[in-house]
Amino acid sequence: MAIDKTGGFTDASKGLGGGLDRANMFASLTFGGAGWFTKKTDNYKMSDILARNSGAWGGSYDKGLTAMANANAKIMVGQNVANNMINNAGGVDEAVQGIKKRSDDNLSAANVSHSMLKTEAMLNGDYQ
Repeated sequence: MAIDKTGGFTDASKGLGGGLDRANMFASLTFGGAGWFTKKTDNYKMSDILARNSGAWGGSYDKGLTAMANANAKIMVGQNVANNMINNAGGVDEAVQGIKKRSDDNLSAANVSHSMLKTEAMLNGDYQ
């Protein structure tokens, strides 16, 4: 219990493939105290935009979930693989946010234009 309370255990990875997940599961169960010497992986939290639009960006959403499962974890085997996955997921997440923002901006611009034309028509005697 003391090893657990002081961060001595490592974590099992999820979705790294190539036997890395099995190796990390084995290490997390058998090497108590190894967590004291193992660095944590990079941190990642999926954006609300990607989470809310998971249907439109299914593959990106799935990769983000896998990256979140391995983020900020002490894994013994495949830390570089996990960090690359986390960094790629972060880049894709930022791209999705940019696309969504441009889409929202274009929709707003289209609605403003429509509202302005409607107001102008009403001020000039409505549609003839």
